[in-house]
Amino acid sequence: ALGIVDSYMWTRAEEPKKMTSSERENQPLEEKESFRWLVNFKATCEMAKKLKDTHFIMIADREADIFEVFM
Repeated sequence: ALGIVDSYMWTRAEEPKKMTSSERENQPLEEKESFRWLVNFKATCEMAKKLKDTHFIMIADREADIFEVFM
Protein backbone atom coordinates (compact mmCIF):
# COMPACT_ATOMS: atom_id res chain seq x y z
CA ALA A 1 0.00 0.00 0.00
CA LEU A 2 1.25 3.44 -0.90
CA GLY A 3 -1.11 5.38 1.34
CA ILE A 4 -4.54 5.99 2.76
CA VAL A 5 -6.95 8.38 1.04
CA ASP A 6 -9.46 8.78 3.86
CA SER A 7 -10.03 7.48 7.35
CA TYR A 8 -13.05 8.00 9.56
CA MET A 9 -13.02 7.38 13.31
CA TRP A 10 -16.52 6.97 14.69
CA THR A 11 -18.36 5.81 17.81
CA ARG A 12 -21.97 5.97 18.87
CA ALA A 13 -22.67 8.77 21.30
CA GLU A 14 -25.60 6.86 22.75
CA GLU A 15 -27.66 3.72 22.22
CA PRO A 16 -29.57 4.04 18.92
CA LYS A 17 -33.33 4.52 19.06
CA LYS A 18 -35.31 1.38 18.20
CA MET A 19 -37.07 1.92 14.87
CA THR A 20 -39.43 -0.10 12.77
CA SER A 21 -38.25 -1.14 9.30
CA SER A 22 -40.51 1.47 7.68
CA GLU A 23 -39.07 4.21 9.93
CA ARG A 24 -35.54 3.13 8.93
CA GLU A 25 -36.50 3.14 5.23
CA ASN A 26 -37.88 6.68 5.48
CA GLN A 27 -34.97 8.07 7.46
CA PRO A 28 -32.76 10.36 5.33
CA LEU A 29 -29.43 8.77 4.38
CA GLU A 30 -27.51 11.63 6.01
CA GLU A 31 -28.98 10.61 9.39
CA LYS A 32 -28.08 6.92 9.06
CA GLU A 33 -24.88 5.39 10.44
CA SER A 34 -24.08 3.94 7.02
CA PHE A 35 -23.74 7.47 5.57
CA ARG A 36 -20.08 7.48 6.61
CA TRP A 37 -19.36 4.87 3.92
CA LEU A 38 -20.70 7.17 1.23
CA VAL A 39 -18.54 10.03 2.53
CA ASN A 40 -15.42 7.85 2.33
CA PHE A 41 -16.38 6.53 -1.10
CA LYS A 42 -16.78 10.06 -2.45
CA ALA A 43 -13.38 11.06 -1.03
CA THR A 44 -11.81 8.07 -2.79
CA CYS A 45 -13.53 8.97 -6.08
CA GLU A 46 -12.26 12.55 -5.86
CA MET A 47 -8.70 11.33 -5.34
CA ALA A 48 -9.07 8.85 -8.22
CA LYS A 49 -10.05 11.71 -10.56
CA LYS A 50 -6.79 13.48 -9.71
CA LEU A 51 -4.58 10.39 -9.97
CA LYS A 52 -5.86 8.65 -13.10
CA ASP A 53 -2.93 6.20 -13.36
CA THR A 54 -3.42 4.93 -9.80
CA HIS A 55 -5.46 1.88 -8.83
CA PHE A 56 -7.72 2.47 -5.79
CA ILE A 57 -9.30 -0.12 -3.52
CA MET A 58 -11.97 0.81 -0.99
CA ILE A 59 -12.26 -1.48 2.02
CA ALA A 60 -15.48 -1.48 4.01
CA ASP A 61 -17.55 -3.83 6.11
CA ARG A 62 -20.98 -5.19 5.20
CA GLU A 63 -22.66 -2.01 6.43
CA ALA A 64 -21.28 -0.27 3.32
CA ASP A 65 -23.65 -2.33 1.19
CA ILE A 66 -25.93 0.63 0.48
CA PHE A 67 -27.42 1.57 -2.85
CA GLU A 68 -25.89 5.06 -2.92
CA VAL A 69 -22.34 3.66 -2.92
CA PHE A 70 -23.11 1.62 -6.05
CA MET A 71 -24.70 4.47 -8.03
